[in-house]
Amino acid sequence: MQASAPYEPHQIVIYDWIGARSTETIVDKLGDMHNRVLVADGYQVYAGVTAEGDVPKLQGCCAHLRRYMLDAINAPAIKRVMEKLKNGSTAHLLCGALLAMSKIYGYEKANKRRAGESEEVFAQRVQEHRQKYARPLMEHFNTIMSELAGNQCKQTAAGKYVVATKISAIAQTVCYYMNRRESFKTFLSEPLAPPDNNRTERAVRAIAALRKATNFKQSQDRTQSLCIMMSLNEMAQANGIKNTVGWLHDYGQALLKHMARKTLTARHAAGLEWEASLKKFDDGAMDGFDFDAWLPWNYLETHPDA
Repeated sequence: MQASAPYEPHQIVIYDWIGARSTETIVDKLGDMHNRVLVADGYQVYAGVTAEGDVPKLQGCCAHLRRYMLDAINAPAIKRVMEKLKNGSTAHLLCGALLAMSKIYGYEKANKRRAGESEEVFAQRVQEHRQKYARPLMEHFNTIMSELAGNQCKQTAAGKYVVATKISAIAQTVCYYMNRRESFKTFLSEPLAPPDNNRTERAVRAIAALRKATNFKQSQDRTQSLCIMMSLNEMAQANGIKNTVGWLHDYGQALLKHMARKTLTARHAAGLEWEASLKKFDDGAMDGFDFDAWLPWNYLETHPDA
């Protein structure tokens, strides 16, 4: 599932069934992307996408990282937990890193695109804001995690971090970060990239629940059709259309009328007799139809109550 960055005025949401999660499959699917940054979770294949595809940079999802850290210390209230922990202990250090990440997210709330603000001005404002607030916190975060890696992890000959001795949730979380740490900093130099892919995660919940319940047992074609339906509905909602069915009904009616008019006009011009019912449309009956007018953001301009 792919989605536009949150700041984009026109939101695009695409669900697709690709059948596998191999590097080759994902690179092929994302091969036509021309974005500067791919924001994704920690699935290792995405690193291969940025290496082999057209997307030059990867931004690791900081929300995923934060969730792993919270699970590792089982701490819903970080500050209260820190007060009870020994200063300098592993859990205490991890809580300190979590506080730094929480502050980054607090500052990110200010990075909203203002009405009428150009992309260039918005990017400059976000860049300055992140350099002032997020970068120092991210450096502090990295210092803590690197210190934890000193006794929780060890490096292989290939440079990969693995758990040093006893497997624990904290050690696994630290290794997860150390093996992807550069990707978590991409948003600091790319102001138009969000620090996480929460937008996509929220949109994919419904189809993920369905997959778990049915394992897509109907058919591949049905699954792809479902993805198309989900894309249309999610894209409508993301752009402010509340009545997806009404939007699609109006679009379908307009397209059918255009095709019928085109077909009947061509038959009349050719001197053909009228039939009691129109059983099929002529080839090229869709030519000249204004599809752009039915894009969600354009439709909303002419149907503000949609």
